[in-house]
Amino acid sequence: MTDTHYRLDWSGSIGWRGGHVDSGDLLDQLDAEHEKIRLLLGGMLGIPIGDPERKAQMDRVSPVIVRHGVIEDELLYPLMARLPEGADGAVSRVAHDDHVRAEAALHALGLLKAKDPDFTREFAVLNEHMTGHMSWEEARVFPALRATVAQAELDELGARARELRLRGRTTPQAPPGVRPPEDHYAPGEKSFRERMHDRFTPAGGWGALRPH
Repeated sequence: MTDTHYRLDWSGSIGWRGGHVDSGDLLDQLDAEHEKIRLLLGGMLGIPIGDPERKAQMDRVSPVIVRHGVIEDELLYPLMARLPEGADGAVSRVAHDDHVRAEAALHALGLLKAKDPDFTREFAVLNEHMTGHMSWEEARVFPALRATVAQAELDELGARARELRLRGRTTPQAPPGVRPPEDHYAPGEKSFRERMHDRFTPAGGWGALRPH
């Protein structure tokens, strides 16, 4: 009998705090979408390593993250330029760079299979990157904009966000040369076979010792 208790499908649009990605003003929608992304990423953690469902779940996460980034780039980050700390554009450039590197990670993951050794590591890096980025926006950006931008404008931007969510790009398209977020994790432990190979194979391999 196949065990399917971990096969979660968080394809809905309701965040765990009750917000809905298609209602409310721009900040309400982005906050709810953050929760949707967290739920989708969290759904990966209960799936055994190497299970093809991990790849299927990643394929569900990718378009949500890409489209979310498109909405923020077009609607949220121009607002940040009005904040005193963002007037020079540096803050929005850093935030946009976060999106570009996330798309590079999504592209790299899209080329891997669930059973590939790098799949789990690349996902862990993406998860950490996205969690940090969304938490920063919720703690610093959203409150500052809520206090300075008129509600009528946030409502208008919310309507535009709903339109973008229907037609926005969903395929990762990181510019050439852009690398995924930096991997700060310790190197993975080598397998027994790899350790034996390193122990008994001279530098350069046995082939280097053959007469020429």
